[in-house]
This record gives sequence, structure tokens and C-alpha cells, in this order.
Amino acid sequence: MRSIAPRLAPLLLLAAACYRSSDAPPAPPAPAAGPPPTLAWAEHNFETTRLPAASADGTAILLGLQANDGGRGNANFRFELRDRSDARIAGHSVLTVDEFDQIQGPDGKLLGIDERITAANRWLAEQHAARRFAPLTELPVETGPEITVPFRATGGGVTLEWRANRVTITEGGKQLVARATPLEWGDQRRQRGSGGDFCENAALLNQAWVDLPHKLAVFTVSYSGNDTCWEPSNAPHVIAW
Repeated sequence: MRSIAPRLAPLLLLAAACYRSSDAPPAPPAPAAGPPPTLAWAEHNFETTRLPAASADGTAILLGLQANDGGRGNANFRFELRDRSDARIAGHSVLTVDEFDQIQGPDGKLLGIDERITAANRWLAEQHAARRFAPLTELPVETGPEITVPFRATGGGVTLEWRANRVTITEGGKQLVARATPLEWGDQRRQRGSGGDFCENAALLNQAWVDLPHKLAVFTVSYSGNDTCWEPSNAPHVIAW
């Protein structure tokens, strides 16, 4: 009697394929994102968690910013989404320096601050659901009596340096970034009033973070100042490679 195995083999393979495509359990989902960044109002100041952060695809960086309000020192806060070229692509204002005066009550409490915090956290949750943000790794800035102007941050084998309007990033001795930065990031020189003398604000490295898998870093520039020459606001910048 002639064997039927050769005829059955293709049918068995087809049946197996149909089982795999229709009855097999689905592939496991991608790892869930961690908790979203958050904002809180505590001790007369804004506090954040999990910032700065990068989106899961590395195309958006979420930053929290506060403006320096000179002599008044009014609390304020806003969020910015920037792309890899450091350009702003979206944002959310929580409180401006002028709004602070408008909502501060006689007892010093801010009227409606809880609603503003709730709205900010709702915006953060929406951004997180769409982009799945994860915080960057902070690099401690080197300080000490021999360092008059901080310029280097190091951690986990990664070093970021910013001085003379040039940023370099190395990992384990391998250079990842070496490029000039815009002159406006550096020392500030402003004229005091019309025909007055000049005010000098030296720039220095204040904080730094890195995300090696996405090939990006963030560092914040701060400025020196005094009562007659108020310092400009701290300025974070995105570097990608």
C-alpha cells in the first residue's frame, strides 16, 4: 500500500502555522513605563520628581524651569518639552512671577495653588502616557576650594565638561561629544540703565545629567550675581549626538 505521509506533511505544517497565528498566546507587552514626573508645592517652593526626563524614543526631553525674579524672588514654575536640538516644542505654565503677587493672600498662602498643581500633574500624566518618560542620570558637579568656577561633572564613568563655550562628553575615556556652544550660553554682560556702567555675570556649570542609550545629555548653566547686578535665570540646555 502506498504511504500517505508525504501528502499529510504539508497539511500538518499548515495546521501548525494556523494554531500559532490564531491560538497561541500573544507576545508579552513592552515593559510598562515607570511613574510619571510630578510637581508639588511644599515649604513655599515647587518640588519635582523624575526630572529632567527623556521620552522612550529619545526625541523629547522634559524640563522643569524657574525664573530668577531678582529682588522680589517670587516663586514661579513652568515645564518645557524640547527636541534633540534644544528647541522648545511644547510647555505648560504653572505660575509666573507676576501671578504670584496676584494670588498671594494676606497670610502668605497662595490662593488656588492646589488647583494649579493638580492641573500641572494632569498635564504631566498626559505627556507621560503619550511619550513614556524616564529620568536622566545625574552627574555630580565637581566642587571644592580649588575650583573657583565649576565646569566638570562626573559619574558612572561619564564626564561632562563645559568651559570656554565648549562642551565635551567622554565615557570611559572615549570621546562622545566635542563641540562649541552658543556664545549666549556663556558669561553675560549687560548695561545698567541708559548710559550706565556694565554689569557682569559669570557663567558656571550648575547641574548635569546624561542618557547614554538615547545619546543625549542636559546641563544647566547658572550665573553669578549680587544686589546691584542680579543674576539671569538658570538655563538648561540639551546636547544630543
